[in-house]
Amino acid sequence: RSRMNSNRRSKGGSGTSSGNSNNLLFLLAIVVILITMITFLSPTRVKNDIVKEAIDAEHKVEEFFHHEQVPPVKIDDPEDPDHQAKKDATEAMKRQPSKWVDGEKKLKQKLKMLAERQSNGQDLGVPILTRWLGDDFPAWVAEGQDKEEWEKRRAAEYERMKKEEEQWREKVRKEFLESTSTSTDENNNAATDEGPNKE
Repeated sequence: RSRMNSNRRSKGGSGTSSGNSNNLLFLLAIVVILITMITFLSPTRVKNDIVKEAIDAEHKVEEFFHHEQVPPVKIDDPEDPDHQAKKDATEAMKRQPSKWVDGEKKLKQKLKMLAERQSNGQDLGVPILTRWLGDDFPAWVAEGQDKEEWEKRRAAEYERMKKEEEQWREKVRKEFLESTSTSTDENNNAATDEGPNKE
């Protein structure tokens, strides 16, 4: 019996010292974690990070204001070498007929009239124009008018307008290419005349 008690003591004794070392390691790990958390979450560190971000933001603002600013381009600057050409182009554009814009305004007026009629229960669900086709073409199918005939005429007019628009685009493209080609040739001639090999 005394042997058993001594064995138990020795076994329990060794178990207790092993348990103590485990507890000690666990306690040591907790202390390391707490120190790490305190270090990273300390008000001083957070404050330093905020101050650093504020200083960086201030530097960015200073760089923005101290960076060389480019003045905006004046549209109507008499000192601009192309001033007269720009002025002439603006005047030419103002003289151009604006049949498409005027037509869209007329279509809008007609569609407002249709909206009023529809609010009174008339002409509900009728097909309408999406582009102005002229004063002689109704903006919607009126009562007593053949819907299929109106649709055919509308499709034919839209096709005609599409071709007219394509021709206009091609004309403008050609004019643009010619003008850029002419100005490029003039610039090349001017560069040649003012080049370093001029005698």
